[in-house]
Amino acid sequence: MNLKTIGVFVFIVFVFNVKCYHSSGFGRCPKYIALRNFNVSKIVGTWYEIERTFHLMELITSCVSLNIWENERKQLQVTVRTISRWSGSIIINRGTAIPNKKIRSIFSYKVDSTLPNLLAKYLPGTGIYQFLETDYENFAVIWTCADLGIFHVDNFRKQHHH
Repeated sequence: MNLKTIGVFVFIVFVFNVKCYHSSGFGRCPKYIALRNFNVSKIVGTWYEIERTFHLMELITSCVSLNIWENERKQLQVTVRTISRWSGSIIINRGTAIPNKKIRSIFSYKVDSTLPNLLAKYLPGTGIYQFLETDYENFAVIWTCADLGIFHVDNFRKQHHH
């Protein structure tokens, strides 16, 4: 078996492991079952993106890492570090992820910005994120969906903890 075949096999296994969590298309964003007993404090640390679904806004970036820590208000402070495929320069974005009061595995993420809130809510990366699965030490599957009325666009990420 060559390396490409092994890569395809690993991808197929990954898709089945996350219960085929991919769906883009017509209609509103799908609802996923909440992760039971999600512990916000255990998600802190440095995470490296090892897989993601195609997302046009992220086409020019690679080597994504997230540094996550909990502030005194039990919100997550997130620093996202990427490398530009065009220039090779490091891009750093910061933001705050506020956990949903009822479903702790769902977060409202806002990119830090000096723009007015009316504009800042449309910045790339801002939105609702849901942890679909994690063991807190080795992997996390994170999902977000942009609901555009008659259709939606999903984005899944598989993160590896460092």
